[in-house]
Amino acid sequence: MPALTPIRFLTAHQLSHLYRRSILAASPTQPTLFASALDAPANNFHFGATTSIHALAAILATRLITNHAFMDGNKRVGMLAAHALLKMNGWRIRPEVLVEMEMLDAGNGRIIEAAVLVARGMWDEDELAAFLREISVQESQVCERSSRTKVESR
Repeated sequence: MPALTPIRFLTAHQLSHLYRRSILAASPTQPTLFASALDAPANNFHFGATTSIHALAAILATRLITNHAFMDGNKRVGMLAAHALLKMNGWRIRPEVLVEMEMLDAGNGRIIEAAVLVARGMWDEDELAAFLREISVQESQVCERSSRTKVESR
């Protein structure tokens, strides 16, 4: 079994900041559901359910989306939190998909579609994890591509 790299998890402060910055200047209306969603990835990791960062990000997003801890914006904050968790652990959403994420209010694109499928119960955590795996790339691969582009452009 390969050695596991340490996983970094979002804090309550970071998740609240994401929500305030991206959606509203508000606190969770259901603090216990907020805490439950926030703790779910770490609990799944520590108790051996999964070590996949994509699965952990999907768990976080799914719980935020379905727990309805906020008055509004649960789907958006769920997907933003998944992105933040991936980013904190060396993964990036592919640039063409990230543009969609920046326009979540437009109501179109694969990211909002994924969030809606989760909210409707049509996708579970495994399906969302597969989607996140599909749209993300490890940071080292991003750096390699960037370096090749710079060399090719000279």
